[in-house]
Amino acid sequence: MSQFNNKYRLFFKKLTDLAGSSLTSPQLVVTSYTVKRDLLTKATSTFDVLEMPTAIESGDVVGMYDAYGSIVFLGTVEQINGNTVTAEQIYGLFDDDWLWNNPAKSTLESTIKTILTDDFQNNRDTLMNTIFGVFTLSTTSSTALSLETPDEDNYVTNFMSFLYDIYEKYGIILKIDIPFNSGTPTIEIGKPSYSKMAFGNNVYSFRNFDIIKETFENNKLIVYSEDGTTYRGEWFTTTSGITDNPNALNRIPRIKTNIVFSDDGISILKASSLRNEIYNHRIDCELVTTSNLINFDNLKLGQEADIYYNGNYYNSILTGYSMTMKDGTEDEVVKLTFGLVRTSLTSKLFKRIKK
Repeated sequence: MSQFNNKYRLFFKKLTDLAGSSLTSPQLVVTSYTVKRDLLTKATSTFDVLEMPTAIESGDVVGMYDAYGSIVFLGTVEQINGNTVTAEQIYGLFDDDWLWNNPAKSTLESTIKTILTDDFQNNRDTLMNTIFGVFTLSTTSSTALSLETPDEDNYVTNFMSFLYDIYEKYGIILKIDIPFNSGTPTIEIGKPSYSKMAFGNNVYSFRNFDIIKETFENNKLIVYSEDGTTYRGEWFTTTSGITDNPNALNRIPRIKTNIVFSDDGISILKASSLRNEIYNHRIDCELVTTSNLINFDNLKLGQEADIYYNGNYYNSILTGYSMTMKDGTEDEVVKLTFGLVRTSLTSKLFKRIKK
């Protein structure tokens, strides 16, 4: 056991007792792991331990903490196979169908808080009350917009997917904290406000850049009244924000149009259809963890970044990362992903076929 140096350990909490004590053991030393995090889509992590407790079930919460007691991963158990646990990100708590409703509060953050209160904490299902009722909810920002309205009545969607969409469209994150010891779990709802980082491929700490540029977002909005009889206007995305000037020099050259028939407020329609920030790219690179220039522990998902690569500048945002340890030895690099493009090979091939 000494070869693993006890650097990381797992703990578990029963899904029905998230405010209670953690299940820990000297045998929960992590021997190998693959940790993946992503703000835009489901990401699965795996952990190997010396011995797995028998009381753990699918859906229970799993965390990994370091020698200083800091929690470096928090998620939900998907599967246990021998001494290996497979886990979803902590958004996995909400991996279930949800009947869409819009309490239409004054901000998006307060709307989401009300949904969590009414549909999860005060659900007619008493088991859901037990699971989610222990959380203290709060908002950390105020986005004066409303949720867009689905095209169909009685709309059902996966709430975890809904949360990923909320980040992609509005930049709002649910920061979920479940303490190691007995204590009150919390959910903070809001936009991150981290300081911006800046780096380039001329810095030793970063290497192996791979940049995919793709116009995947709508960058032109045409609005008509709900009955289609009145033209209400057009708006365009530029590299510096949204404008109604079609002659703006910094418009996105490849036009992707969204035509909307709605009587909703223009500010709501613009916010749900166009982004002020353009992250039409995916930038993958590696951070060398042995470098003293950049400390990975200081990087946060949702943190903006100015990236310089071979003379080109990208205004981007950190949206994913992955790191590994095998047989007690950590890789010397962490793989970082910036931007909002998440295009799989399958979807790329499908796009080509459709053309």
